[in-house]
Amino acid sequence: MNNLFVFAGTTEGRDFTSAFLEGVKKTGSQEAWRVHVFTATEYGGELLQDSPEMLEIHTGRLDADGIFQALVRHKPAYTVDCTHPHAREISLNLQAACARADCRYLRLRRGAVKLPPGLHVREADTLEEAADFLRTQEGTILLATGSKELSPFALPELRERVFVRVLPLEESIRVCKTLGFQTKNTIAMQGPFSEAMNRALLQDTRASWLVTKDSGTEGGLTEKLSAAAQEGVAVIMIRRPDEPEALSLEEMLSILLPDSWERKIVYLIGAGGGSKSGMTGDALRAIKDSRCIIGSPRLLAGAEPLITGKPRYALTAAAEIIACIAQQDEPSIGILFSGDSGFYSGAKRLIPLLRERGWRFAVIPGVSSLSYFAAKLGLSWEDAKIESLHGRTANILSSVIYHPKTFFLTGGETSASALCKILNDAGLGDLTLHIGERLSYPDERFTAGTAASLEGQRFDSLSVVMVENPSPRPADLGNYSLPDSAFTRGAVPMTKEEIRAVSLSKLRMKPDSIAWDIGAGTGSVACEMALKAKEGWVYAVEQNPDALDLIEENRKKLGIFNLTAVPGTAPDALEALPAPDRVFIGGSSGKLEPILSAVLAKNPLARVVINGITLETANAGASLLKKYALKDADIVQIAAARAEPAGNAHLMKALNPVFIISGG
Repeated sequence: MNNLFVFAGTTEGRDFTSAFLEGVKKTGSQEAWRVHVFTATEYGGELLQDSPEMLEIHTGRLDADGIFQALVRHKPAYTVDCTHPHAREISLNLQAACARADCRYLRLRRGAVKLPPGLHVREADTLEEAADFLRTQEGTILLATGSKELSPFALPELRERVFVRVLPLEESIRVCKTLGFQTKNTIAMQGPFSEAMNRALLQDTRASWLVTKDSGTEGGLTEKLSAAAQEGVAVIMIRRPDEPEALSLEEMLSILLPDSWERKIVYLIGAGGGSKSGMTGDALRAIKDSRCIIGSPRLLAGAEPLITGKPRYALTAAAEIIACIAQQDEPSIGILFSGDSGFYSGAKRLIPLLRERGWRFAVIPGVSSLSYFAAKLGLSWEDAKIESLHGRTANILSSVIYHPKTFFLTGGETSASALCKILNDAGLGDLTLHIGERLSYPDERFTAGTAASLEGQRFDSLSVVMVENPSPRPADLGNYSLPDSAFTRGAVPMTKEEIRAVSLSKLRMKPDSIAWDIGAGTGSVACEMALKAKEGWVYAVEQNPDALDLIEENRKKLGIFNLTAVPGTAPDALEALPAPDRVFIGGSSGKLEPILSAVLAKNPLARVVINGITLETANAGASLLKKYALKDADIVQIAAARAEPAGNAHLMKALNPVFIISGG
């Protein structure tokens, strides 16, 4: 018997399961399948209460380990993800667990909703972006995004005029109270909601704005938008995450029940720099054997005259390419990719889609821009850090500082010229850059110089850059605590080395952490936080002007680039900072509770470490750990002593005992 796992939201999971069961019935294979449907809440389970015998319903939230254990126990042939498109955590957990258990993962794609006429819609990528915009607008806001998405709106200037609609669950109500939303503004109701019900809520709240997620045709979005259009309410809609691997219902059923699935041969061809002269013999043969060709306009033009007379399609998006292949009657299709098909290539997204559909494919490697460029320069590249800036973000300074060579595929806003400016502004203007433009084309060009000398020059958008750093920072810097002597102190208090070591251990910094050091003093903790968060950023908040000067002096002394000193007093100075995942509070000036409240309003999941030397601070910290129900709550006291010479002997000199309070 084949087991099938279905992780369902509400309606979408039910519709998929019903369609699958109907397909099984038509093929007469009822005895071959047992379907396990997982829903987070009893409400989700109720949607499937009329299930046939071959269904088993599992209710309750599972983390990645719980999913993995279920996969090991039942060994399903497939796991189908029908959860909400904005519920990224469960989808990521499913993908991780399936990869670990070697189970095929399929994601169901929701259809796009049609906007009603006359509706005013403003799109935003994140709820933080939506909240920032609404801070500048007037009027009441109805927030219909769920209890997990409230923190960006828990701002003093928004909270009083926001009505939140959440499920009538104890956890949802607790989150609303913790974030400070008024009880009279909390609407605890269970859907589905009709257009009439949505209109009634908009009328009762006198809403000027409705904030919702683009959840597609399922989940009641159509009814929300229609109600808003009828009531003249403007909508802020949070865009759906990009899901290029997601499948339509029809595509999903074709994979699970593949009686009539057509097989093709698809060549994924690495076309080198894009010109015919830069293609390998295998690539040229694959192009010749392909009956139709897909690729970007530049690559299609470079493949002439090999593709003369063949159908060609100027496409680059994976979903569009798959749709195009599905419509082709040709038995062989070639898809052109720039450089090598395994090096920052669109082939990475396409291969899983081809596998899910059962289509045969062959990957033809090409000459990557890195290997071509390094060969032209006469440089080895096994010690190079590789970064792509094509539609991606990268910590450019971190890569350059910690590696002898860094290779950049430039693109978007980060051109070769912009890269020179970033390095020059960071005090790295003396580093040597090699810039290659239009590689493999007749007009290719190579330029070398320092970042300072090249800044302001114009380079082709089709450029690559190699940055050489003859003195890279040691890779293990940040793995150990620095001695107090590494910092300039002056007359400003400084957290001692022994206390820093334990505090930072409790803080559990990540390489990409966005962190705050509140009451930063000399910046000793902030500097070590920045060294640990090589791919992240640290904000050191301090009200003392002399301390701010010391923070900047120590930052420069240690060559730290990812640290910003923020003048001001917490919690007011925290408002403009990005949401942190790690926060160290070394000084609170008696405002520990409002500071912690401001931290958790930005990110309820932030991990916090508080240092205090008084019993009052320890007592306040313990009370706040309990009040805000922080996970992994812990309080320790460190009493350290150092040996100091006393004539021919040594005596131990005690440091002030310090309470280290942590949680989150």
